[in-house]
Amino acid sequence: MINRFLKTKDKINIAINHYNCERDEVVIIAPGWCMTKDSESFCRMSEMFAIHFDVISFDFRGHGKSNR
Repeated sequence: MINRFLKTKDKINIAINHYNCERDEVVIIAPGWCMTKDSESFCRMSEMFAIHFDVISFDFRGHGKSNR
């Protein structure tokens, strides 16, 4: 898994976890209310999907490691 930041047009850093398994398809996981990409349940879910897909999970603005 690779931890990265993507920068939005208005210069906000969005934190992502990228499970790069070199697959042709990707699953994007958007954590729910009061959760982050690093929450235990989302990490387990990402690892399970990574068996068959690349996976990108992210923190919404102002949550987890993303800026406001």
